[in-house]
Formats: sequence, structure tokens, C-alpha cells
Amino acid sequence: MFDVGVVEELRSRAGDAISASEDLLLSCTTAAHAAGTIAAHAPAGGFRVDILTAATLQLEATRRMLEAAEAHLLVELDDVRAVDRGLGLTTSRWLAREAGVPSGVARQRLAVARKLRDELPEVDAAWTDGRIGFDHARVLAEAVNTRNVELMRPLLGDLIESAASTVFHRWRRDTQALAVLLDPDGSHDPAHDAARNVLHVSPSDDLTLLRGELTGEAALVFVQAIESVADELFLVWSKDCAAHPELLVPTRPMLLAQALIEICRRAMAVEVGSSRAPRIEVTLVMDERRPDVVVDPCGSSLPAATVPVFLCDPTVYAAVVDSSGLPLDMGRATRVATTAQRRALALRDGGCTFPGCDARVSWTDAHHTRHWGRGGPTDLGLLALVCRRHHGVAHRRGWRVVVDAEGWTRWSTPSGRMFWGQQHQRTRAGP
Repeated sequence: MFDVGVVEELRSRAGDAISASEDLLLSCTTAAHAAGTIAAHAPAGGFRVDILTAATLQLEATRRMLEAAEAHLLVELDDVRAVDRGLGLTTSRWLAREAGVPSGVARQRLAVARKLRDELPEVDAAWTDGRIGFDHARVLAEAVNTRNVELMRPLLGDLIESAASTVFHRWRRDTQALAVLLDPDGSHDPAHDAARNVLHVSPSDDLTLLRGELTGEAALVFVQAIESVADELFLVWSKDCAAHPELLVPTRPMLLAQALIEICRRAMAVEVGSSRAPRIEVTLVMDERRPDVVVDPCGSSLPAATVPVFLCDPTVYAAVVDSSGLPLDMGRATRVATTAQRRALALRDGGCTFPGCDARVSWTDAHHTRHWGRGGPTDLGLLALVCRRHHGVAHRRGWRVVVDAEGWTRWSTPSGRMFWGQQHQRTRAGP
């Protein structure tokens, strides 16, 4: 650690009439760099826990003070427009280029440093002493504005003190809530909400980056919708994992990503721009040997009075089947299941075939149990309905799905465990 006497001497010299000299500044930065280099290359193994914790916290306090020192220099550079005159760059763009940091990060550092120096000296002092870090300083800089500054200023000391004993996200939330409370008029204008709701989609070869901002009603709708669907997925995954330990419950960020995709899939299934009510497709099963008996896909007979309602304006689909009642196979003629095959799969499987899943037919894919890319045909006996989530499971390494002669799926896990799938949300009994 640094000698306390040396630190006090440096502070004393820095407080002289003309402030720190160029030699002193260069000496400080050189010494800090040398000390940082030694610390970074020092072996970290074999020390007592108390030494490790003390050194870690000391380095954290030092890092905070070094960040504050850099912020002071950035503001000075910006004031004298040195970079602009010499290189034709703004201070933040110069920092972004030379330090290799995102331009947005560089702009934020400069903005926070300037606000602290010009308007919030008590926050700047706490940062300089290492009592708070940049993240704390940024929250306070953004929370204080011209409308609430007189009410917020007397509370800054308490906020700075509580930062050391409060989990950051809770402290940030309380600070922001206090700032709003003391700024009842605010600067929010609902008329500007539409312009503030933006989403940037940046696709690349193997991923798509989403970045955006939502406010007002749009933010509430989005958060509640995606959290609700993520909760649905969590319950489904939890149930699956309880029955099949080979599966793992996704993390919350993963569930939110899946929820966003699921919301998009559901939206694509609804013709929002239609000028009439959505058309509801109902499947009725009629056996040519008993045309007077009509049942639903689950085999339940429909009341005689109900059938005429469906037959008022029907769209009739015919499926060509073999002697077993199964649609003719398509072989390699098409990769995607035909409409007739989809209807037959709906009659046979009645939804996702993974046991315990309650996904309806309309939310399932026709999975090739013999991979199409490896020569598998699009035949009914080699297709099974699975929801998008369990479709992903079926394609995981070591997982396998087969369809037996009676149309039941049988799943096997990487550990070799086998279990029956389900039809119409009913799992087949037996070993």
C-alpha cells in the first residue's frame, strides 16, 4: 500500500496556490501506472482470505479515485478545447478512439464529470475520496436537475453515506424515486412518448442485436406482456424439469428472450388488420362409414344441434388416406408437411407430444424424427407435433424421438432414459 505520509504530502502540494504542477501530475500518473502494473502481475494465490479481501477493497477504492482523476482531466481538456484544436475531434470522440471504449461510454463519462464539477461538488468530492464509484455518481448526476436541485442538495450527504451500506440496484431505485418525488412537475410530456418509443434491430451473420427505449403506456404494456409470458414459460420448464432432470430451467434473461419470440409468434397468428372478425377453424371428424356421427379431434361426440352451426359456412378439406386411415406419405417431394398432413397430425397428436406439455396444435411444429438434412422423408410415420420449446429439445445432442406403428412418440434422453410421449395431452401408459 502507499505510504500515508506521501499521500498527504501530495495532497498538500496539490493544494498550493497554482494547483498541481505538470511535474507533479506526471509523477502521480506514472506512479499510479507503475503500482497498477505491479499489482496486476502479482500472484494472487496462497494469501490469507483477510489479505485478499483487504487488497481487493483497497484496489476498488483506488480505482474509483483514478476514475475521478481521469474525469477531472477530461473536463479540463474539454474546457480548453485542446483536442479539438489539435486533432479536430471532440473530447469524447478522442477518448473513444484512443482508449478503445464505446463512444457512448466516453460521452457519458464526460457529461457526468462536468455536471459533478459544475453543479454537484459534494458528489465529486465523495467520488474523489473513493467513497462512491462512477455508477453512483452517474445516478446522482442524472437524478438532480434544475427543478429539484434545491430540494435534493441537502439530501446528497445521506444518499452518499447510504451508498456504502445498500445494494446498488436498491440504492439506485430509491434515489431515482426520491428525485421524482421532489420533482412532481417533471419534464415528461406524453405528447413526446411516440417519438421516444424506438427500437433498433441490427442483424448479423449469427445473431441479431436489439436496442431500444420504451416509455409511458408502451413500456407498461411491453413489460407486463413479456414478464407474463416469461412466467408461463418458467412454469412449463419447471414442470418439465421436475419430470425430466436432464432438462435445465433457463435463466431469466433466456426466458425473457424466449418470451419475446413467443409473443412474436402469437402476433403473427392474428390478422390484426383484417376488417372482419378472425376466422376460427374448427376440425370435425366424420367417418364415411357413419356419416351421421360427428366427433371432435379428441373423439368426443358433438351434440346434434351444434353441428349445423359449423356447417353454415364451412370450408371443407379432404385428406387422401391409405387403408389405415393415414395420409399418403410425401417422401422427399417436400420438406415441409403438407396442409393435409398437418391436419392429420392434429387429429393424431392433438398438440405437442412431449409429456405434460399443454401447447395446442396451432402452436406446434411438425418435427422430422429422421432429420430431413440427412435424407429423412416427410412421411406421417416420421413426423410428430412439438411446440417450439420442445422442438429445440428434440434437436439437442443425445435426444431422440421416434414414432411407433400406432402413432405414439417415444422419447429418449442423452442418459438413455426412455419415456412415452402424449396424444391430446394424455401420456401413454406402460413401460
